[in-house]
Amino acid sequence: MSKAPVYTEAEKGLREYIIQKQKAEKKRMIISAIEARMYNPRTVSMGTAPAHGGGNRYDDRMIANIEKHDEAIAEYKKIIACVRGIERRLKALPEDERNALLIYYSPGMTAVRASSILHMSRATFYRLVDRAMKHYIATSKPSND
Repeated sequence: MSKAPVYTEAEKGLREYIIQKQKAEKKRMIISAIEARMYNPRTVSMGTAPAHGGGNRYDDRMIANIEKHDEAIAEYKKIIACVRGIERRLKALPEDERNALLIYYSPGMTAVRASSILHMSRATFYRLVDRAMKHYIATSKPSND
């Protein structure tokens, strides 16, 4: 028996959400590292010999760090914009359902491992995930208000 397309699409969205959240965290760490280099002059050479840009090495590295910082911030904002809708839908779920979905759809996770993490039988875990997916899908449908 195959799953309904809406269910499959929701699963795909959750997997992508978790991957995007991990990318956002990595990007945030990269931004922090760049900012540390930008604001800590001890990390760059303070030589006064002109370099290819006409200034000194410190100026060149500072400009390069500013450019990297701006690019990283733009990428981070794109990633965050992608995950906001899914986060709103997940926050509408009860905590146990939200945790079950986030754990189960994490890369490399199995139902046996996820049920063990949540201290429940596999059958109970599957029922929880099924209920959570139904609620998650229901939150994505536009309301007729």
